[in-house]
Amino acid sequence: MADPESESSSYNHSTKQPTHSSSPSVDDLLGGHSPSTDDALTKRVSAKASSDVLGEYSNTSSAPKITPIPLAPSFISGRAAQLIYWRNLFVSTVVFIVGNIFFLAITVGKKSVISVLSYAFMIQLALSFVYVNFSKLFVGFLGPDFVGTPTLGKPYVTKESLSKYLETSSQLINKSIDQVKIALFCVDNMFTLKLLAFFYFLSLVGRLISTSTLGYLVFLYTFTVPVIYEHFNKEIDEFVVFIKTRIHEVAKPLRQKVQQHLKELIDRCPPRIRPHLQHALNAKVE
Repeated sequence: MADPESESSSYNHSTKQPTHSSSPSVDDLLGGHSPSTDDALTKRVSAKASSDVLGEYSNTSSAPKITPIPLAPSFISGRAAQLIYWRNLFVSTVVFIVGNIFFLAITVGKKSVISVLSYAFMIQLALSFVYVNFSKLFVGFLGPDFVGTPTLGKPYVTKESLSKYLETSSQLINKSIDQVKIALFCVDNMFTLKLLAFFYFLSLVGRLISTSTLGYLVFLYTFTVPVIYEHFNKEIDEFVVFIKTRIHEVAKPLRQKVQQHLKELIDRCPPRIRPHLQHALNAKVE
């Protein structure tokens, strides 16, 4: 008869703890994964975990179908995805340290962005000047010239490389213009009101937090939340769906009361404008 403690420990090890491979090599740290895994990098949001969470809260007949909010950006792919998901450990660490120094200089050090960038370029140019010229002076002692001459005039950006992003960019721009038209022409009044509330919230955030501090928070979010969400997506989805369900339960009676009062108010209006008011309240984007 097996020991229960050994069975529980083996169960926890097989279900809770992820299996780790051997320590990464230098090629893994410097080169990252192959390009074939770039497109599938941001699609690992665990659809099964989300379906399990949704099934748990959709068993009751009164509960609505609520989907969790994806906390990781799904539109980022390629090398940018490798950077924020820390697939290339060396490059991600360097970018994270440099970004923290930059934002701390403009937030805590009260430096302007122009001055910080100027100091960074000055340091880079000074180091390059010293390294290149001293290596050429001591080439006889150090051996062959290990700096080399850069190749100039080669096409760094081609039409083929840009054409991959043109379709996605054009779709995003067209959708953004459609959303602006929907908001300005009040095609969907609820959407316009939501935008008003959103920009009002942004104005309050702008009073409390400066632009540099807000940029630093976005930087920290980009380098921390996607990686955390990738490893703990099931638990986070369960918590988000639980919160959204509770909010829906609290807001549902309030919404019904507001709709009832609006209906009574419309009934008191003149008959000519009742259809227009009803249409304005029920207008939706097809």
